[in-house]
Amino acid sequence: MLNENPLLKDLETFDLEDFKYNSVNITAFRIVDVENPKVRQSLDVMEKFQPIGNAILNRSGVMQAEPALMFDSVYVFAKGLAAMDSGHSIKPVNLSCDLERPWDDGLSLYNYIDAVSGLQGLTGSIEFNEGKRSNFKLDLLKLKKEEVLKVGQWTPLGGINITDPAAFYDNLVPNITLVVMTREERPYVMVKEDRNLTGNARYEGFCIDLLKWIASQVGFQYSIHLVPDHMYGVYDPETKEWNGIVKELMERRADLAVASMTINYARESVIDFTKPFMNLGIGILFKVPTSQPTRLFSFMNPLAVEIWIYVLAAYMLVSFTLFVMARFSPYEWNNPHPCHQDSDIVENQFSVSNSFWFITGTFLRQGSGLNPKVRLFWKSDDYV
Repeated sequence: MLNENPLLKDLETFDLEDFKYNSVNITAFRIVDVENPKVRQSLDVMEKFQPIGNAILNRSGVMQAEPALMFDSVYVFAKGLAAMDSGHSIKPVNLSCDLERPWDDGLSLYNYIDAVSGLQGLTGSIEFNEGKRSNFKLDLLKLKKEEVLKVGQWTPLGGINITDPAAFYDNLVPNITLVVMTREERPYVMVKEDRNLTGNARYEGFCIDLLKWIASQVGFQYSIHLVPDHMYGVYDPETKEWNGIVKELMERRADLAVASMTINYARESVIDFTKPFMNLGIGILFKVPTSQPTRLFSFMNPLAVEIWIYVLAAYMLVSFTLFVMARFSPYEWNNPHPCHQDSDIVENQFSVSNSFWFITGTFLRQGSGLNPKVRLFWKSDDYV
């Protein structure tokens, strides 16, 4: 029956002194019905519960949501158990956490609790519909300069009902004129060529439009000034001083700056930056390679067509040269029938086809079975 939410916090228990006068919009819901006399009675009892009464209330004097829901859970459980005891015979049994055996009367107790109605707890009327709480309300709270006030309520059937719409509109525009420092740089800040313009009307650009929008949303007046030295802000280690816009902000001659200023660690150590309105960086663009279809002559892609033509021409020229040289060499002519020494028939092993085959094997660094023949000359003291 109790839904424990770790994010369930009570707005009235926080110290909101720093937020009351800064136009901070803080809106919250409250489930504890503080208008119920029973809540006030319970607070009085808890305050008298010494020595830990103040610790229970978190020293705020406010009934928090978590103990209130716990109280109502025990309260409605007791009412359901009493109703079940009056019309049903309860049989207590020993249950084991190891055995998945439910209590026989558990469903009956659930139905009795679900049938509870007209019960007033610390969180208002307690009723259930199919196991879910119904017919309850939440108070809508709004932080004002004086205190946290109730400005409406929410119910499951009626939805939100604002009883104080004026609490959400602050018509008091502060009469504040901020000095805004900037630096001319296109297209962020540009000075118009019309010399008849004065004041803020002389400036235009992206940062100027951004400043106008922020001023209209927050509600303040501003006066734009160009930085005298035309610098964003650089630290000088010798003089230990800043220049540019950073110096104007540090010496409080400007309230804020709107410019295309790069955020870095050195500048963040002396001034505060908002979230960047633009992120820039160096990027490399390249086309995603597409897979080429497989072709029979894909191996020829590394070289140009002219190179392959030169290779083929050299191949044919060397093969033909080998064929001619073999015809002129006497060592390449052999008797095809060594058994007939008197035969006049001789053959040359380097025919046209064999010449091309020998060059092919040499080009592919493979053996071809053919080798040119040479004559060896042995030198001695008596003869050559």
